[in-house]
Amino acid sequence: MASITPIELSDAERDALYDALAEVKTEHGSLIPDQDAMSHAAAEAIKTHCPSLYDAVAKVASEQSTPALHLRNIPMADKELSSHRRQLRPNAVTNLPSQLRHILAMGLRGIVDEHAVDYEVKPVVVQEIRSDKPHGGRDMHVDHHEASARRDGGRQRFITVACKEGSDERTLVADLEGALAQLDDDQIAQLQGPNFRLINRPFALIQQRDDGQYRLNLDEINMEAIRNLRGVDDAASQTLADFISALERVAKQPENGVQLQAGEMLLLDQSRALHATTGHTLENVRGITHVAFKAGDERNPGAMIG
Repeated sequence: MASITPIELSDAERDALYDALAEVKTEHGSLIPDQDAMSHAAAEAIKTHCPSLYDAVAKVASEQSTPALHLRNIPMADKELSSHRRQLRPNAVTNLPSQLRHILAMGLRGIVDEHAVDYEVKPVVVQEIRSDKPHGGRDMHVDHHEASARRDGGRQRFITVACKEGSDERTLVADLEGALAQLDDDQIAQLQGPNFRLINRPFALIQQRDDGQYRLNLDEINMEAIRNLRGVDDAASQTLADFISALERVAKQPENGVQLQAGEMLLLDQSRALHATTGHTLENVRGITHVAFKAGDERNPGAMIG
């Protein structure tokens, strides 16, 4: 089962969206903007100039498609495109390459706000995290931001991952539905009970909604690799091992891996999928960018950290 849906913008769509997002940046600023206004202005720009992208994000948010979307040929930090646009618009803001992907991510957040099922909209901070050394990859996990997790739970249901300059890192996505299809009813029931722990009290790995759909328990799962969890007894430990194996089988399917290049972005619904990375080497490390939609600081809910 595919976990990722690819969508590629045409050059005309990319250029039109570049200009539209530049206008959003000019109108709303980039240091301490009104996050709601910027998100929805950017979402409207996407809807107007790239309706196919808008529809694809809406389908991910409303759970009508795969939990991950692979965006290609997007206006985020393409140096050649930036130079081209400055020639056409010499009075335009010239630091767009460092900010445009943030505004695009905010536009995705605006679409998510409008269409997501069972999703509480909160103020968000767009944070860019850059690795400063190579690493060997990470096992299946859920991302969250440590500061916001300490404050109010802070789990990001939706995140984006982008690569400004290209990387040899590969992101592997395993959707929950595909993994659960490999387990029996007793194992699924065990995953719904307080049978797993890291350090603190036991908790359930998955929850079943009123509509019968299963979702990851983001209130409890943190960015620790799921492999680091332990079952409360032998039966739970065996179920956890089988669940991890099922996730890895899904993730290893060729269509469920993405090696992000410049001008690409991955949008992921973490309630429906876990992800892993294969690691990256020193010469490619500085291009990797993670942007998460997370709860903002109550004192400064519109802050943007870059």
